[in-house]
Amino acid sequence: MTARTSKLLADVLKKAGFIGLAMRAEQDEFHDYLSPHGMPGMVLDEELRAIIADDRNSERARMAAHNIRERFHDGEFDADDIESDEWAASPEGQATFKELYKGKKP
Repeated sequence: MTARTSKLLADVLKKAGFIGLAMRAEQDEFHDYLSPHGMPGMVLDEELRAIIADDRNSERARMAAHNIRERFHDGEFDADDIESDEWAASPEGQATFKELYKGKKP
């Protein structure tokens, strides 16, 4: 299931013509809580930087990647409060909190 903010990012990427990245976004690959990556934002940032740096890409594509990257840095695609609460209540979120508290001393 695609998270709301992942869907927003996917729609923006599709509109820019970045279909492969959009498909990855739809799979929550770049989502703050649902991604398989430890730092999904860095993965997305690197993908966008690669598009910008590749002179084989059109100026339009490079500018689109630049604009999406700026929007990403501004937090437009960050998980929202509802998604955060849903993750925190999930089994994965609860397991993560237990691991964090395990090492905490009273």
